[in-house]
Amino acid sequence: MQADFTPFAPGVVIGTKIKKRGDKDYRLDAKLTIREFKEIILSSILYHNQFAVLEKYDRDVDMPSDLPLVPKELWQWGLQHRTGRLRTASYDALRVSLLPRVKATLSDLGVCIYGVYYTSVEVVQQGWLHRSSEAKRPEQLDAAYDPASADHIYIFPEKNSTKYWICKLTPRSRGFEGASFWDVWQVQEEQKQTMAKSKLLAEEKKRDHEDFVENKIKQAVKSASGIKPLSDAERISSINDNKRKIKATERQSNAYRPEDNVKEKQADIIHLTDQVDEDYSYPDHIDELFSEDD
Repeated sequence: MQADFTPFAPGVVIGTKIKKRGDKDYRLDAKLTIREFKEIILSSILYHNQFAVLEKYDRDVDMPSDLPLVPKELWQWGLQHRTGRLRTASYDALRVSLLPRVKATLSDLGVCIYGVYYTSVEVVQQGWLHRSSEAKRPEQLDAAYDPASADHIYIFPEKNSTKYWICKLTPRSRGFEGASFWDVWQVQEEQKQTMAKSKLLAEEKKRDHEDFVENKIKQAVKSASGIKPLSDAERISSINDNKRKIKATERQSNAYRPEDNVKEKQADIIHLTDQVDEDYSYPDHIDELFSEDD
């Protein structure tokens, strides 16, 4: 189908395009809008169905020789001589049947395609999310998906059947809610690159860690060689006693003890007006009660 318009469309990419330094970006040559591109695709479909000649079509014996090998003519002849009564299909069933399909795997986490997990009421009822001798889950299932939306997929529990179950995202894959599968693939590619960089750093730090451990062990062996040697029986008998001492020391040093910062202190008296300090002690009436002669 693309052969009908690729020779005339600017910005078309043919084969694997690896942009080298200094090359012109082919995207700058593009001129078609999305609507114009759709109109070209629809025109190509209409031309193929109504006028394209299928030179290599395998005729049946009873087909007349004057029957044009054109998709539209073959379809109309088949309606009269082959199918009998046509079947009807709902819009949703027809749309799902036209979606791209892929093999989905099942595990305790759910139904998985492209690393994204899904589940449905039917899957739970079948017991496929649990390992059980009573419910044997299939290893793979056909699944249809809409590239424009990763919120749902459609699995076919029966082979050669149009019956399907609608599956939604599990909480494990909630990060892809509202995204398309193109977004999923882009995120996964970025995650792969990040994972590769992290592994390189981890390998470098692991070598540093191994060098540290090796040097630390060498120092311990060297330090132990200067200690007065004990017999094996003495060393074994002192293990429990040394363990208790070390534990007690660690407990004392690591125990949390809140400091007592609250100290008793009398409150300061603040005068609201300027006044002389008065004596608030109990009054002394000795002079009034006793005269000088008493």
